[in-house]
Amino acid sequence: MSGPDDEFDDFLSRRRPLFRRPVDDLQPPEEVDRVVLRRAREAIEIERPQRAFRGANWGAPLAIAATLLVVFTVVLHFMQPANKVVPEVSVQQVAQPVDEAAAAADWRRDSQSWLAQIEKLRAEGRNAEADAELAAYKREHRALAVGPDR
Repeated sequence: MSGPDDEFDDFLSRRRPLFRRPVDDLQPPEEVDRVVLRRAREAIEIERPQRAFRGANWGAPLAIAATLLVVFTVVLHFMQPANKVVPEVSVQQVAQPVDEAAAAADWRRDSQSWLAQIEKLRAEGRNAEADAELAAYKREHRALAVGPDR
């Protein structure tokens, strides 16, 4: 029974490689491998962020021109001679100097005598002086007239 097996083995050994399957057939061709690897690298590559804002190209020259204009204006302003305007109206001193010791009369020291003096001036008919004294009295006693909550 060994005869037909030997014959079959001889046939298999003589057979052409055309009928045999190549051992390296499980690997893809080099070109396909390169394309797949390149696309994989592109897929995992981090995208570069694009600039969100790009300034105008005319911004810097405009800023320099504005700065030069302001500097030029300031320099011209300070280089001009100052024109002093003489007022057309002249002021004369009409008030007479008053001695402070005489101004602080005895009746102004307490409020009762001050109010009595104001009434005396009204009785004499010197209403303008009485009104002036009443205004001075109110200025002096303003803190007492207004409550603490106002």
